[in-house]
This record gives sequence, C-alpha cells and structure tokens, in this order.
Amino acid sequence: MKNRSLLFFLCFVTGVVSAATVNVIPGTGTLSAAVKSAGANDVIILGEGVYTETSSINPIVPLAIKAAASANVTVNMSSRFEIKASTSFVGIRMVATGETEIIRLVPGDAPYDLTVEGCKFDGPYTRAIRVYNTDQSVPYVNKLMISDDIFYAPA
Repeated sequence: MKNRSLLFFLCFVTGVVSAATVNVIPGTGTLSAAVKSAGANDVIILGEGVYTETSSINPIVPLAIKAAASANVTVNMSSRFEIKASTSFVGIRMVATGETEIIRLVPGDAPYDLTVEGCKFDGPYTRAIRVYNTDQSVPYVNKLMISDDIFYAPA
C-alpha cells in the first residue's frame, strides 16, 4: 500500500511541473499556431529563419519564446503580441510591418511578468511595448524586465 501511495504521489507531482519544449520551423503562421497550442510553462524554440505573422498572437498561459542557440530569428508582424500571461522573449528580432505596437500588455486573469531579453525591435511601429489598461484600478503587471535589447527608431 505504501508503494502505491508513493507512486501516485510521484505521478501527481511530475504531472504538475511538466512543460514541453516545442521546436518551431520558419513560415507563415507557424509561431501563432505554436502559441495557440502551448501548455503552461512551455518553451517555444524558434529555428533559424523568418516567421511571418498576419494576426495578433495572444499568449494566455505562461510561456517562453526563444531563438534557438546561435540562430538568427526574425518575426515579421503585421499585428502584435497581445500578452495576458507571463511571457518571455529571448533573442528574437521583431519587425513591425504595419504601424502598430509590437507587444501590448493587457489585463489577464491574474498579474503576470514580462521579460524581453536580447531582442531587437524594428519597423514602422508606433510603440515597441505598450501597457494598455482600460481599468486603472487593477494592476496586472508584476514585473517588467527589459535587458540587452535594441530599439531601432521607427522609419
């Protein structure tokens, strides 16, 4: 009986902390498809190349979106990332192909964190990162960390 209880406990604990690493190939809509199907705390790894996104990408679970080691990754956005859960971006060049913000922080189900590390922002964006709040009484960003990033002046 003790062995069954221990086995059940181990299965329960490992199920709670598991997260997937999802490798994504360049193309049109491949990043948004990966974000839509992501589970909590998944790590989305972008392979070398250009990703084209024509609609908003809306992470609703905590996740990380990272360039593969030593990969040159460009995400061309005609819309934006609309963040509602803890998200981190690492090593990605994000290019606005229309006049919009690239990352918009909006209220989610609970306060969240945003990390942007080693990224480049380019294109005719109106704002690289925008905190958008229609309800000023509810704080929704716990931590905003921006490090080692480059913001090119909009054209």
